[in-house]
Amino acid sequence: MKVIFRLIVFVLIFAMFVTHQAQGEGDCHTEKLIIIMNCKVTIEYGDAFVDPCEKCRSLVKLYDTDCICRSFTLKGQTLVDARKVIKLALICGKPLPIGSKCGSK
Repeated sequence: MKVIFRLIVFVLIFAMFVTHQAQGEGDCHTEKLIIIMNCKVTIEYGDAFVDPCEKCRSLVKLYDTDCICRSFTLKGQTLVDARKVIKLALICGKPLPIGSKCGSK
């Protein structure tokens, strides 16, 4: 009986960790959209980098830029320049960790 109970507890704990990891990728989708809307001039493809407005800066400081950067897809990169997103994060004091992937899905 003890073995079965331990096995059930182990499976439940394992399931909690696996579920949390799977949900982690989608957790910052809303924040990504907010950053795109409020920092569009700064991160859009095209001309030179434009300094971000104060609202953009405050949002970047508030959100998980590493998660946001990972959530960009190749399709989404036609609108957003990943290099500018990386520079924006750096300017706002939230540099991405070394080895981070931005827009590589």
